[in-house]
Amino acid sequence: MSTKTYTLQLFALNCLAWTGKSDVKKVVRELVSRKLVILAKPRLVPLPSGDLAFVPYEGYADSLIDMVYKVREVDEESAQLLDVLGPERTRFQVLTGIKRPEGTEDWSRAINLLLSFQMYTRRYSEVTATCVLGADGTPYREKVVQLLLEIGRVIYRSLKPAYSFVDAAPSFSRLQGEPILARQLEAICWANFFGLPYVECYGKDFLMKAPAWKAEELEDGGVFLQLGPEFTDPAQGVSREETARYFKPAGVRYVQWPPAPGDHD
Repeated sequence: MSTKTYTLQLFALNCLAWTGKSDVKKVVRELVSRKLVILAKPRLVPLPSGDLAFVPYEGYADSLIDMVYKVREVDEESAQLLDVLGPERTRFQVLTGIKRPEGTEDWSRAINLLLSFQMYTRRYSEVTATCVLGADGTPYREKVVQLLLEIGRVIYRSLKPAYSFVDAAPSFSRLQGEPILARQLEAICWANFFGLPYVECYGKDFLMKAPAWKAEELEDGGVFLQLGPEFTDPAQGVSREETARYFKPAGVRYVQWPPAPGDHD
């Protein structure tokens, strides 16, 4: 039996409007009110079937965040040296309705997301929503990635990341830390949210004219680029070659989507 997994992720980097726990509460309340996610109890619960699963949390979003949100008092220099634990952080599982049989309480089959809010320093932070699918999750990839895209829109409006994207896992090391603080554009993904720092650096006209299935000016003046309507159907989107040619003068060294042969096997 295959144990290969496939990771899909929303990554929001350097969230300029995230100042503390109240901002995280606001995001989570909106995700719940729009029925994009269902809050889960922090620990796995045994089901009558004998399976362990995350099940719905019956309290309010604010009370869950109060329970899991951590703050560490560290100076800026020390925080930059920390690998995983930043000054403020929280991570918790949320449920989705994807794959769960409709009308049942069998949460063992529901596809879950891990939400993580990590403030490394007051200058740099990361917010992620991660879904790891097993071999039987292939039919659900498109539903998951479209859900991540909607979550990404909520996070962009609320936390104003300098840059965020939705795609599969291999691009992450190219898009973290110093390149984001320096407003370097090193990779282009399936869905890209360019915040004001990137618009100011590269120009709104340049980003809006990029080869894309959708180029959209956001309410705050940012730019959203989506290379294809469906993540799992590259034939409907822009080719890697066309995207690479356009963004090469901007210093882009890698195009994450469409995937290279073998990436989605």
